[in-house]
Amino acid sequence: MRPRSVPVVLALVIAVSGTGCPLNPIGVGLRPNPFVLATPEAGNPLRVTFIVDLTVYPDARRMNWDFGDGVVIRNVRVEQGRMITHDYPQSGRFTARVFIFNDSALIADGTATVNLSPPAAPPTAAFRVLDVPNAPPESAGRAKRFDGSASVSPGSTIIDYVWDFGDGSPRGGGVLVDHVYANSGRFTVRLTVTNEGGATGEATESVLANLLPAARFTFQSDSDEPPGLLSVQFDASASSDPDGQVSAFDWDFGDGSAAGSGANPRHTYERPGRYEVRLQVSDDLGSTATTAQTLDLRGSSPFLTSITPAFGEVDTIVTITDLAGFNFPADAGVLLRQTGGDLEIAGQTVLVVSPERITCTFALGGARPAEYDVVLRSGGADVATLPQGFRVVSANHVRLSTSLGDIVLELDRAAAPGHVANFLRYVDERRYDNIVIHRVVPEFVIQGGGFRSLGPAADPRLEEQEALPTIESEAPNGLSNVRGTISLALRGQDANSGSSQFFINLVDNPGLDEGPPPFTVFGRVAEGLDVVDRIGAVMTGTLNVRLVSGMTTPLQDVPLEDVVIFKALRE
Repeated sequence: MRPRSVPVVLALVIAVSGTGCPLNPIGVGLRPNPFVLATPEAGNPLRVTFIVDLTVYPDARRMNWDFGDGVVIRNVRVEQGRMITHDYPQSGRFTARVFIFNDSALIADGTATVNLSPPAAPPTAAFRVLDVPNAPPESAGRAKRFDGSASVSPGSTIIDYVWDFGDGSPRGGGVLVDHVYANSGRFTVRLTVTNEGGATGEATESVLANLLPAARFTFQSDSDEPPGLLSVQFDASASSDPDGQVSAFDWDFGDGSAAGSGANPRHTYERPGRYEVRLQVSDDLGSTATTAQTLDLRGSSPFLTSITPAFGEVDTIVTITDLAGFNFPADAGVLLRQTGGDLEIAGQTVLVVSPERITCTFALGGARPAEYDVVLRSGGADVATLPQGFRVVSANHVRLSTSLGDIVLELDRAAAPGHVANFLRYVDERRYDNIVIHRVVPEFVIQGGGFRSLGPAADPRLEEQEALPTIESEAPNGLSNVRGTISLALRGQDANSGSSQFFINLVDNPGLDEGPPPFTVFGRVAEGLDVVDRIGAVMTGTLNVRLVSGMTTPLQDVPLEDVVIFKALRE
């Protein structure tokens, strides 16, 4: 009679993520049996080694294995099958079975459940390099703080941080460490982190440790330069580097001119004034330092910088409240000289308030609308000029310079004095500069005056601008909303809600005269009606706009490409 089949004890070891940590063996049998643990092979996180104890089965000769994942090995000699390794293709729960035979029959079998977790990712090292705050001056620039808190280890905990500072000094430990380099230079810093499973990760970074240079300069201005010119000699030779040399000098002269270089540049300013000059020095390792000084350059020659107001209407007397500049002589006189022409208008009641301010009046009766140079005279000779500093303008013409061409408007003071005064205030205060045409309705109107563009890719696309107080309606006034006329836009049904936004009629729109509400016409297009039509033909769509309140809302009939009013000026 053959012995009945008896379950055999299986011992197993599972290597996961290369950790080398064995799981508890699981055995199935009628009675306890000893087992042997095997060391898993490194580098095979889903590899399992099964070991069978055959002490009570001395007549065992052959074995069959079913690993539970579809792989079966049959008729394996005991010498090869009692300790066998199998690689599972994926993580999961598997039941492995072994069948033991003697020379003629099955004498034992056993099972083992294998739970395999996915391979754990190794840790990722990452760090930041900062300057140590409040480091002593002798080590500032060489004292560095290393912060490895950005390192991560998914599913595990980092238990060790090792720092190699790249200068041969002893290694450091900890998440946050400070290190002072003995010498200046560029060093490769390496951080090695280890998680609780023994896996490691590394990160390296090139770090500059360097004592900072010092930027210093002096300057000397030349007072005998030609009128309107001020030349300044700069000297940065006192700049230094404690552990090397200064290799570059970069200058910002504060007047918008091109940057300067060198230790001793000379720069000529076109006008007197206050200028902040900045010097940046660089050492031979690339570290920089910056210093700045304010130059108050006045020179000795008369110089004009601005005039307020900068325009006047023909056939009026304009009072100049501030002709500004430097070094005005006590006997100074002022005149306007037509730019490129021969017409001159002498200033009246000229008062030299100070060497930097003059007041006067100009009678513009019969003056031609044009650009004028402002000329300062002394002793019968010209001593200073402000080119194109003043404009004589007509009482009722405004030029809108747009991205699609110029439009000249003729305003009607007699029919709509309040609307014309309101529109001219926006023009004179430059509130219409860089405003867009924000609404185009073909065969109806083009409208602008209230929005600036935030850019072709922005959302919201347009931003509403603050407006001046609203004005009273002046309709009806005998003018009609016909093609080419300009009217003030309104809000809702309120005839007295007009302010900044205006529209130009593309066609005759007599229905707007009576409303409700009625729209007040205050001028017409004198030149550039073809430009108005060109604007009226642009592609439009619905785009988001931001209102003064901060709310964003969609707006219809917005040009898909910005139509910008670059400048609105009287002429």
